[in-house]
Amino acid sequence: MTATGVAVGLVGVITVTLGLILGLAEITGLGIAMSVLVLVAVVSVRLQGPSLDSTRVLGSTRAVVDHTVTVHTTVTHTGSGHSRPLRLVHPITYPDGHTTTARHSVGPLAPGETGTSTFRVRMPRRGICVVGDLRIETTDPFGLARRTVAGPTATRITVLPRIAEIAPPEFRVEAESHATAPPSNSFGTEFASLREYTRGDDLRKVHWRTSARRDELVVRRDSEPVRPGCTVVLDVRGGVHQAATFERAVSAAASILVGASKASRPSRLCTTAGFDSAQATGHHHVDLVLGMLAVIEQGPERIDVPVRGPDPVIVLTTPAGSTSLGAAMGSTMVGALTVLFEPPDGRSDQVDRDDPEVIRVAADDDFATVWNRRIGSHRPPRRMPTGSGLR
Repeated sequence: MTATGVAVGLVGVITVTLGLILGLAEITGLGIAMSVLVLVAVVSVRLQGPSLDSTRVLGSTRAVVDHTVTVHTTVTHTGSGHSRPLRLVHPITYPDGHTTTARHSVGPLAPGETGTSTFRVRMPRRGICVVGDLRIETTDPFGLARRTVAGPTATRITVLPRIAEIAPPEFRVEAESHATAPPSNSFGTEFASLREYTRGDDLRKVHWRTSARRDELVVRRDSEPVRPGCTVVLDVRGGVHQAATFERAVSAAASILVGASKASRPSRLCTTAGFDSAQATGHHHVDLVLGMLAVIEQGPERIDVPVRGPDPVIVLTTPAGSTSLGAAMGSTMVGALTVLFEPPDGRSDQVDRDDPEVIRVAADDDFATVWNRRIGSHRPPRRMPTGSGLR
């Protein structure tokens, strides 16, 4: 029975009781009529329940925060006679645990007729959103009794962090050389070393000054600028983050990785909790990492960053965590770019604001704007002990 049916049934029982106590046949008859009406409604929906086929299709099982997912449902009446109006009930559980219910009406449907319902679910935060088991309800004309038919089972939607359109990280590795000749000024290449002239070499590459000194022809061996991948280190320690700075750091990590992928650069995600995605390229790799970022939570205070190799490093942390993280990573931080997400209270002066290797993002700053302003400045490459620098 519906809530209305329960209320009418209770009133009927009370009315019958009062009529019998007071000896009033009219009141007793009214109570009996109400009780019988409820009984007839229950029997009716049980005997004349609809025969239905239903499908539910989601526009995507992945979405980005603040975007929407379309839910399209079709219901086909496979029985005889016209169905009663149907109500489609979709329970929805959001990543923060908040629940709601989407209700939509369809019908009545003739035999073989199909009804449709479409609505959108907005994703307020990252995590897993569950569109629960579909229930199809039908009631009697008075709304006193209800019958429920099970529809498609629950579907999970992975809600990814906000992904901003940012410039891809522009790193450049300078070739080390012990040669005494100056670098070549050839556009698009860098001087790597000198070697002896061999027949067929381009005479334009002859280094005449060194050739004259050695009394033999030598040519420049140039190399293209190396544009390596990047490693993003995400600080997930709960003690250094507030909820707002953590979400902004996660969003920044996703944005940088997607930007690197669009530029066909290999990328890698590491966290202070020991996670390492390993370096790779391609959409599949980025999808896996984004799926991990969708559900990542703040972790332990220990620092276990598995960063190895020559690739440039981008560290995402807060002013409160930069010193301890830098000490733990040691030489890996040489030449690294550190992005500091300042807390809303703004009390974070322990890091030099003029440090060229630090990008500070205030609580009211837009990360994409700050990042693009720095990356778009086209600073010349700096020679580092590790051979890497930010351009």
